[in-house]
Amino acid sequence: MKLASTLAIALLCLTGAVSDANAHPHRCSSKNLADCPFPPVPPVPPAPPAAPAPPMGELPTPPLPPMPPAPPVMPEAPRAAHAACAGKKDGSSMSFTFGKGRTMSGRCVMEGGKMVFDVESYFVDN
Repeated sequence: MKLASTLAIALLCLTGAVSDANAHPHRCSSKNLADCPFPPVPPVPPAPPAAPAPPMGELPTPPLPPMPPAPPVMPEAPRAAHAACAGKKDGSSMSFTFGKGRTMSGRCVMEGGKMVFDVESYFVDN
C-alpha cells in the first residue's frame, strides 16, 4: 500500500510539472521573433470628461427698484415747546406731546441769545 501511495504522489507531481512546462510554450529570442506570441490587447481607456457647457450669454440687467418716498417734512416746534426750554440748560433733552398721538423729542439749545427747542424726532401714532 505504501508503494501505491508513493507512486500516486509521484505521478501527480509529474503531471503538475508537465502542465507548468506547457504554460509558456514559446520562448522568444532575438534570433527568432516570428515564433513570439503577440502581446495582449490593452484595455479600453476610459471615456474623456464631458465638454464644458456653452456660455449662456450675458444675462439681462434687472430693473432698478422704485425710489422710496421722500421723508415727511419735520414740522416747526410749537411755541409752548420753546417756552418750556426757557428755564433749561443748553443741551437738555426734552419731549413734548401735543395733539392726538403726536410727540416731538429734541434738545434745548442756545440760539440768538435765548433757549429754543431743536426738534430731533417727530412721532405720529396713527
